[in-house]
Amino acid sequence: MGCGSRPRGRGRLRRHRTQTHRAWLRANEERLWLRETWQRFFAEAEHDVLITPAAPTPAISASSRTLVVDGVERSFFDQTSWANLTNHVGLPSLVVPVAQNVDGLPIGVQLVGPAYSDPTLLAMAEVLASLLGCPPGLPEGRAGEAPDR
Repeated sequence: MGCGSRPRGRGRLRRHRTQTHRAWLRANEERLWLRETWQRFFAEAEHDVLITPAAPTPAISASSRTLVVDGVERSFFDQTSWANLTNHVGLPSLVVPVAQNVDGLPIGVQLVGPAYSDPTLLAMAEVLASLLGCPPGLPEGRAGEAPDR
């Protein structure tokens, strides 16, 4: 490999999947700071649940790994920005379908809570489901329950 060339194949993959201990320590410090910031958000503002979009666009087809936004093909992983907002700091979250787009694909909202608030999120999801009704094409039942098969 010459000066300025990039590692190829598995070497490149390994380089991007690993980090130095120093880099991990920095990332962990930031993660802890973000966790404290979220704890303050929920405690000081007295919020039980934060509602965000589940994704920047409606769902994409299960067989697709890309989507087109404003004429530009984008990676499926561009859809994970809202989930990445809180999951890496250990906050519970879940997604509730609330509507469908014109193609019948679900549009959802993400419910996020402070640490250990899983029961609150499940109760909120159940309330939303009862208020909004089950979107067409989804199995009926209580929020969080697997459909009968």
